[in-house]
Amino acid sequence: MIQSNPLEADYPVELAFHLLGNLRGPELTRLCQVNRHVNRLVQALLDNPNYWRSLGFEPGKEPRKTLYDPVVSFARRLKRMPTILDLPANSTPYTWRLFNQLECVSLKISSNPGGVAVEAARFGDGHLCKKAIETLRKGSFTGTDEATAMWHSMRFAILRGDLSFVEMLIGIGAPITQNTLNEAILKGQTAIVEVLAAHNPELCSKVPRILWSAYRGETEELEELVRASDPSPTLGEGFNELPGPLHLAAMQGHTKTIQVLAELGCPLHLTDMYQASALHHAASRGQAEAVRTLLDLGCSMDLLDDQGHTPLFKAAMSGHTEVIEVLAERGANVNAVDYSGATPLHLAANSDHVEVVRLLVRLGCPIDTIDDEYGQTALHWAAMSGSEATVVELLRLGCPIDATDKEWKTAADVAFTEGHTGVVKILLDFPRSNSDGSGKKRGRPDENFFVPNKKKPS
Repeated sequence: MIQSNPLEADYPVELAFHLLGNLRGPELTRLCQVNRHVNRLVQALLDNPNYWRSLGFEPGKEPRKTLYDPVVSFARRLKRMPTILDLPANSTPYTWRLFNQLECVSLKISSNPGGVAVEAARFGDGHLCKKAIETLRKGSFTGTDEATAMWHSMRFAILRGDLSFVEMLIGIGAPITQNTLNEAILKGQTAIVEVLAAHNPELCSKVPRILWSAYRGETEELEELVRASDPSPTLGEGFNELPGPLHLAAMQGHTKTIQVLAELGCPLHLTDMYQASALHHAASRGQAEAVRTLLDLGCSMDLLDDQGHTPLFKAAMSGHTEVIEVLAERGANVNAVDYSGATPLHLAANSDHVEVVRLLVRLGCPIDTIDDEYGQTALHWAAMSGSEATVVELLRLGCPIDATDKEWKTAADVAFTEGHTGVVKILLDFPRSNSDGSGKKRGRPDENFFVPNKKKPS
């Protein structure tokens, strides 16, 4: 347990979510339940008027006292209190990672080290991941086993494109499986793919050479393989979870290989296991020249994947403005909706791609458009993901700040529910027009502004 001094009454509180990330409500509750001292400090902070005054609330106008800041502030206080921390067995791995960021805290991993390793890998903490796996190997623990921990840790390292993390995992014995290799190929992590191939050449030899040639842009070898095959290979076929050669060439931007495959008879509209075409993959990776080549060859811009996304959606989600411009010039619909009724603007806002948001509005996306499923604007989606820069840009472009969704939540309500204090502060401080049209800043909302699941007014 934690041994430290009580929180001073005049402790200066800072908006410091960046230090520990977004601690969810259930984790805060659990931490308070299992640690009496944490609970006491949290309550002391919630009852401290200086805390609320530092957030801009007048005395007596505090919101419901359920914000997540107290644990963050408590952790900042811990930075001056060297201690050994051993959270009980029902503490989440996420909580371990948060406290591991504090240099003065020495973690004692006594439960579920496999889960700790996975959570550490999720956020790129190689030191904690390695320590947890070593602990897992030294004893018998309940929870995540070593094989599962290794697989998920490797997967998160690949998703982030963290080559040094991958090499660290290989160094401590992480197996290189077909799924691991597929993941690296599909995520476009070329350097990681080559490292995996070098460490397990036998596994890589199982992948058809035609796919390797397409992925690496080895056009001459590809032609030779096709012409030497008897019977001729089916160029649309993939392997395991890997798509066909056209998809692989498109995601890597190998325009010459794309042209050769088309000449050899490869169908342009084939889709992978997620119903995504080669154009989807090229757009998702920002391969503008490959997009142009596929369009020139006759690839459709209107094909939908399993989520109802056109290639333009993929470009918007990934932040590729040049690809969006190419598709828009060729007539792609920037106001298309997916199966949930969301538009490319919603997805760009949720992914914090400010330039894409700006471009889509310039191309004709209505700034106040709402999705069909939740009735939310792009501002709601940006607030949900904590995308502060995008929130500011959407407000500047005129997105309605007080629009409510189907649950009568504003963007500020959504940000509060998700624990994004920075976004909440931006939305509270943003000037609103008074009923008289003066444009002067209104006063801050009362405590009901922060009440979750507001009901429709009678």
